[in-house]
Amino acid sequence: MKKEPVIRFAENSERNQVLDLLNSVFCSQQRTDYKRDDEYWNWKFRNSVFGSSILIVAEDSGKIVGVDHLWPWGLCFEGGIFKAVQPCDTVVHQDYRGRGLFKKMRSFGLKEAKKKGFGMAFNFPNENSLPGNLSLEAKYLGKITWWVRILRPLHLLASKIFDLKASEFILPKEYQIDSEYLDNLSRSVEANDRFIQIHRASGFHQWRYSEHPTRKYGMIKIREGDKETAIIFTVVQNGASLEMVCVDFVGSVCCQKKIIRSLISAAKNMNADFIAVMNNDLFKINGLWKYKFMKKRLKNMVVLPLNSEWQEQFCSFDHWSMVAGLHDSI
Repeated sequence: MKKEPVIRFAENSERNQVLDLLNSVFCSQQRTDYKRDDEYWNWKFRNSVFGSSILIVAEDSGKIVGVDHLWPWGLCFEGGIFKAVQPCDTVVHQDYRGRGLFKKMRSFGLKEAKKKGFGMAFNFPNENSLPGNLSLEAKYLGKITWWVRILRPLHLLASKIFDLKASEFILPKEYQIDSEYLDNLSRSVEANDRFIQIHRASGFHQWRYSEHPTRKYGMIKIREGDKETAIIFTVVQNGASLEMVCVDFVGSVCCQKKIIRSLISAAKNMNADFIAVMNNDLFKINGLWKYKFMKKRLKNMVVLPLNSEWQEQFCSFDHWSMVAGLHDSI
């Protein structure tokens, strides 16, 4: 009878095995060519301002054959701060698939998360992993609404047809991110109790954006009267096309027109082919037809309350201030 892999917590000495398995599975799926290394390990699993990750492995005779990861988060809602985890970086070696390892690892990790006082798990599974999440009784919120505006259609088309070569993109200096400014700005504004938002703990912006091992982020400052808002974005080089993704909003809620015009102006300044931004009712990022944006529903979202008190609030987009910065891969 075939021995079943052991489900347990990962040890720091196993980082190379864990990273090798992640790279072997993800490198063929991801849109960039980066590989996870020691810098990624420290940033993702150990150095979060919200604490170390819960990292689970399936081990067979000393060989790591599965990995599941619960990424810690702090979220604000109704005047309080609560702990959540985001399942991500989940892989099973191809020789061990179909044996229920995903469910066993996830159940093992969620049990530990609940023990540590985490009130919810939320994540963004692809179509392949969605059924596994639902089998664990996660609630499906649906596909996230994005607003997309194409700025350079002919260049975008040419880059796809002729496979134009990409070059490294360097953000202009005027968009350099300032983590200390973002920390101070976030402290100057009270959280809106109606929406689930990121808890911007001290050092959050430095860790999440400035220290990210593979992505570069920029910042746009907006002022309207006594209100001040910062938009955080990333520009992705995909082949020869440049994709500008709005990642986060920090500060006061300024008028929709000023936010959108500032995004469009920055995108044009960097010759981005299109802009993408998540629908966000708190910052009035909705109904953008008049700015020539199209609505797209992309990326699934599921929520698994670990505390029944919060189930109704967690399981509706109406309660979330959705930003791409919540997603581990953006």
